[in-house]
This record gives sequence, C-alpha cells and structure tokens, in this order.
Amino acid sequence: MRRGCDRAEVSSFTFQAPGFYQQHGYTEVGRMPGLPGGHAAVYLYKEFTDQPLRD
Repeated sequence: MRRGCDRAEVSSFTFQAPGFYQQHGYTEVGRMPGLPGGHAAVYLYKEFTDQPLRD
C-alpha cells in the first residue's frame, strides 16, 4: 500500500501454503490440477483496503 498497490496476487501449491494465505485474507481464484502426487497449483488474490499497515 505504501507503494500505491491496491491488490496482490500469489501462487502456491496444495502441499505448501494456500491455507496460510487464506488466513491472511487471500481468496482462491484458480487451481490447476495435475501435479505429481495429486497436488495442484493454487492462485490467490487479495484486494487492499484502507486498513492500517503493519510493519
């Protein structure tokens, strides 16, 4: 937000950290299955608001 950004996009894998991002306000917007072991790539998005910044 300090740099004028109004959103963030991240990607993760089902075996990594999508739950972490969802706990921090990100919403899953896409999933691509087909990775070894039955995993998938997960795409997440968060829109910034006028909430106070945390350092």
